[in-house]
Amino acid sequence: MKIKALAITGCLAAAITIPAPAKDTNTENAFQMLKDFRTVADDAAKQADKLQVLSMPEEAGWEVNASYLNALRDDVNRMGQMLANLEAIRGSATPEEQAAIDRAAEWLPSMASEVKQAIDYLNTRQTNFWMPEYRQPIDALAVEATRVASASNEAVRLQQLQAKERKLKNGLEGA
Repeated sequence: MKIKALAITGCLAAAITIPAPAKDTNTENAFQMLKDFRTVADDAAKQADKLQVLSMPEEAGWEVNASYLNALRDDVNRMGQMLANLEAIRGSATPEEQAAIDRAAEWLPSMASEVKQAIDYLNTRQTNFWMPEYRQPIDALAVEATRVASASNEAVRLQQLQAKERKLKNGLEGA
């Protein structure tokens, strides 16, 4: 069986076909994949925050902005690939993990579009980073990247706390 999934490639959404996961995929696999996704989402949020500062007048040249935009584009592309894998094993994820996957799927296409807008601006102008045409997608990226990072952080943290609770409960029952 094949599953259609969303992948972000070159900052544009594209459908790809990936094989369905093996039947032995379990919640721990979904949890680890979400932890890996969280790491990339955290990096994307940091890149977007840096871009907000760099887009202030006289803060940095176009080369520095381009470097951070390329890093952010790479993070968005990686998150798109990871999200496709998470969606493929969504059935074995906990409800909290499923909610984080759903939120990422909602916000990631916008992030890809905003990265593309900022790159297009930079490719044509290479100056005036304070202009709304550049600032608006950068500001929106910072907000959405933070949302994606927060959603994945919350799901991971909740899973960790629930695991601790189960361990403590099992320890008390065994005593």
